[in-house]
Amino acid sequence: MSFEGHGNISAHSKHWTFSLKSLSYACSGGVPRPACAISMWGFRGKQLVAQRVLTFPALEPGHVPSEFVMNATVFDRRWIRLTSVGFANARADNGEMIYSGLMVDDLRYTLEGRCDRC
Repeated sequence: MSFEGHGNISAHSKHWTFSLKSLSYACSGGVPRPACAISMWGFRGKQLVAQRVLTFPALEPGHVPSEFVMNATVFDRRWIRLTSVGFANARADNGEMIYSGLMVDDLRYTLEGRCDRC
């Protein structure tokens, strides 16, 4: 979980890359809460090779916590052999700060590379 969700996931060595397969995501910050736009960027070295925006819907009053579930997504072939992934969340309607936490779970990926001195 990342509050004011922004961050980075990187391969642990220059000899390794990873390919994203799927993940579950949500924005959490109380009810009501506007829709949340989660921007993601995939890099190979310094080159941007993939970009995507995931939208988590607005949470309106009158619901009980058990009604809220994480969304899930899968990644296409642009998200392979990455060295890092950056992410940030904001309000979907105007891009301003959303004051919520970004939750990512069930991240599926594969590691590729060589290990000369593991």
